[in-house]
Amino acid sequence: MKVKLKTYLTLMLIVLLSWTNQAIAGGDYYSGAGGMKDYGGTPVPAPIPVPLYDPVWYLRADLGFGFGDGPSASENGMVFGEQAGDYEAVHTFGVDQHSVESDFDQAVIFGVGVGFRWSDSFRMDVTGESRRSQTVKIIDQSSERLVPNTNVYGGTVKSETDDRSLLKGGVVMFNGYYDMATHWGGFTPYIGGGLGFAVTDIERRNENRETVRYRASATGNVLRDDLHEPSIHSATTTELSFAAMATVGGTYKLSDITDLDLNYRYMYIDGVSSSLNVNGHTSKLEIDGTSDHQIRAGVRFNIQ
Repeated sequence: MKVKLKTYLTLMLIVLLSWTNQAIAGGDYYSGAGGMKDYGGTPVPAPIPVPLYDPVWYLRADLGFGFGDGPSASENGMVFGEQAGDYEAVHTFGVDQHSVESDFDQAVIFGVGVGFRWSDSFRMDVTGESRRSQTVKIIDQSSERLVPNTNVYGGTVKSETDDRSLLKGGVVMFNGYYDMATHWGGFTPYIGGGLGFAVTDIERRNENRETVRYRASATGNVLRDDLHEPSIHSATTTELSFAAMATVGGTYKLSDITDLDLNYRYMYIDGVSSSLNVNGHTSKLEIDGTSDHQIRAGVRFNIQ
């Protein structure tokens, strides 16, 4: 038995060594030269890469509400008291500067634009937007003594002025934004700034009248009122001015192609002026720069 067992073990060892040498020599299994079909397996196709949607261009539309105080304004060149002869004033006079008032129309602001995304963090766009209408008013009453002569022995000339200018137009802005890497539940904060120009139409209408109250004789106390018919002047001019803005907001991703944009924006528009001929003199109205605070909401549509 011992001899037979030893013989069987020897034969099994020879067969095992023979099979191992053939496998190494062929190199099919260890060298990887063979394919799956050589071992009876089913080939598995390579995975197809799925392209990521990474939009570059986008369109935008925005609505907002602006608030803030109206700008200061001043007028120079309007002259009264120059009626010839009996109604000549001792001194010519103009409008009291403190009577100039201005206010904003609390209207909704809207705009559209097109943008380009340079990277995940930086994008730029060009926008065209409306601006809030603005009214500048000069409502004034001023008076001066008359020049004594043979027909006028004392009195005053009083002016009443109602001058109103309506400003409206639009703004073209070139903007840049930095989208922060922080994400709060799909909400991405950003900051931005921009420069541009504003086109402003100024519709100005001036109405004024002068009333003369005087004593017609040296000894009499009778006062007479002579009313001059209102003088009405109007003109429309277009002004180009500088504009700048700063904004802080956030983007919420609604889908692969749509983003919701919520932001606060500070807008500054440089001052403008309007000149009008009033009673033979050039009246120049100067309106200082305006500061506007805006709360806006918009939608961006991403495209390739």
